[in-house]
Amino acid sequence: MVLYYTVITHSIWFRISNFYQNRIQESGVRIEFCAEIVIAIANIVIEFAEIVIEFAEIAIAFAEIAIAITEIAIAIAEIVIAYAEIVIAYAEIVIAIANIVIALAEIVIASAEIVIAIANIVIAFAEIFT
Repeated sequence: MVLYYTVITHSIWFRISNFYQNRIQESGVRIEFCAEIVIAIANIVIEFAEIVIEFAEIAIAFAEIAIAITEIAIAIAEIVIAYAEIVIAYAEIVIAIANIVIALAEIVIASAEIVIAIANIVIAFAEIFT
């Protein structure tokens, strides 16, 4: 009888342990499947992160190009400003020369007026003596 109960108990214990072992194996499979899903999602996130990094590198390259173009524009503007300052200096020289020419012209006009006055005096003396 004891043998009978022992066999039955072992049979029941075997069935229970087999049931739980199957459950554990199934949950292990489920856990492994979930882990594979998490790994796949992580790989997708990594791929997106790499794409974002590539776009950021492209944006940095464009920013560096924009900086270089701006530096070139600044250099050109400085050259233009230098030429403009040279042109302004030449214009000031031309204005000074023009002022000198105007002063000389005024001297010539004054001299001509003196000559005209002297000529009038000569004409007046010529009328008196003739």
